[in-house]
Amino acid sequence: MLHKKISFPDSFRLFFLRAKKAGWAASEGFVSPILQLALTPFLLHELGKVEFGTWVLVLTFWSLGPLLSFAAAVATFNRLSELVAGDDKSGLVRAFKTGVLLGLGATLLSFVVLGVVFVVYAFLFGNEVRYHHAVPLVLLAGVVLLVQEIDNIFSSALKAHSRFDLVAKIDISFRVLWVSSVALSAAWFDSAFACVFAAVFVALFKSAVKFNVVHRLLGRPSYIFCAQQYFWDKKVSALAAWNWGQAIGGALFNAADKFLVGALFGLEVLSSYSICSQVAQFVHGIQASAAQVLLPWSSRHWVGATSDTMKKFRRVAFWGGLGCLILPLIVAAGMPYILGFWIGDDFARANIVLAYALLVGYASLSLNVPLHYILLGGGHIKILTVLNLLGGGLSVLLGIGLSNFGVAYFALSKCVYSPVTLIALKNLRNSSRGDQ
Repeated sequence: MLHKKISFPDSFRLFFLRAKKAGWAASEGFVSPILQLALTPFLLHELGKVEFGTWVLVLTFWSLGPLLSFAAAVATFNRLSELVAGDDKSGLVRAFKTGVLLGLGATLLSFVVLGVVFVVYAFLFGNEVRYHHAVPLVLLAGVVLLVQEIDNIFSSALKAHSRFDLVAKIDISFRVLWVSSVALSAAWFDSAFACVFAAVFVALFKSAVKFNVVHRLLGRPSYIFCAQQYFWDKKVSALAAWNWGQAIGGALFNAADKFLVGALFGLEVLSSYSICSQVAQFVHGIQASAAQVLLPWSSRHWVGATSDTMKKFRRVAFWGGLGCLILPLIVAAGMPYILGFWIGDDFARANIVLAYALLVGYASLSLNVPLHYILLGGGHIKILTVLNLLGGGLSVLLGIGLSNFGVAYFALSKCVYSPVTLIALKNLRNSSRGDQ
């Protein structure tokens, strides 16, 4: 019997291809927070609230990576996406080298400054964090942060080639190893310092694996930098400058609040705040990870964009933004049960208002996730940077103003960020690329 091969229209093939890429992109953003959520109650039990609060500060320190590395990874992703769309193979290697050197130099330079700030913070505000523990802790955390940012540049090279599957497979595998190592260190040594020490080795191992994959993808280029050879890609530097502004806005939204909560309310309140924010950040993080596929896609479509292209962009931004509200609504309905099962009923009853306040803030931010990546692909980085800085600054100022009413009111200050950044919608009215 003859079997006729079933063929699908090109539109269906493109849809499934994009869905597959989005699935791989979202998988890392889904698995990592789930593992972190599973790890949290164990660490809280093994370390105690004070040491766990110290661990939270270290995690916050690591979240400042894009700021400290001069946003090299994001800038490299943007630039490589353009070059892949233009099939510029020599430019790809040059941009990749530029990104690595920029990230390495900027992180080393800013690490010195932040190390001093972190020690001063621990000495002045963290009474429970002994000063002689802070110095080696910051040094070890700095090593992890440096390796992490170089690793992110390797990921940018893979994502620019739409190899979200490779990034997800490597990151998920090593995230499992990371969680296991941190958990064992906490169980054996009851110390945040031991957890950070374990994270160093996992970070180094993962970066070595990822470098090998990128090295082969780029055709095994030489990394010997000769003075006679001009290798610097100025556009990466320009993109980094504006992306760094966005990193500042992101740090004001995602990191400054934790430092302020620790300073204003203490490490025990910070522990509760961090636990509740993990749920809210999970909701936003998984959607932001999935939406990364829009950047290389929009980079290709902005070239020679027509009015029909702009209509497509607006539809994706609008319906995609609304779709990003589905997961927060589901989580909101089950929040008391999630916290009760995860940490305990007593914790859930005491912190449910705080959890909802944080969820509302991150859910509102999810509205602009598709818009953000579409505009990044079109080079509209200046307007995004200005609005991110404005939104982040306003959320911090409002949080400080509301702190007298309690930590839940402080958390509600995040809601101001999203309306400010949605102003960028006006840039989808015409088909011209942004001035990068």
